[in-house]
Amino acid sequence: MRNSFYLSPVALLIRFLILALVVYLLFFRKRRKPRHRAFNPEGEKPHSKNPYDILGVQKGSSQEDIKKAYRKALSSYHPDKVEHLGEDIQALAKERTKEIMDAYKSLAR
Repeated sequence: MRNSFYLSPVALLIRFLILALVVYLLFFRKRRKPRHRAFNPEGEKPHSKNPYDILGVQKGSSQEDIKKAYRKALSSYHPDKVEHLGEDIQALAKERTKEIMDAYKSLAR
């Protein structure tokens, strides 16, 4: 009769591998700096000054579509979302947010 706490060698190996993976992920894996998807690495402006291009809508779009695109663009470039990424990115975020707001004002009727 086996002990109630007996584990087969396969079960022990599986538990050891899981433990080793957890230790590796917690302590030995190199951590990458987070990059915000809204900015390209060169810091260049990705859009032209055309309000339709800035908001990513086509000419003749409804006010509802323009408003949705404005909210989506503003949420991805908002300075509060990138405050942990440094002053350079914050400055770009503020500039881009201003462009988005100006584009929306020019398209809002």
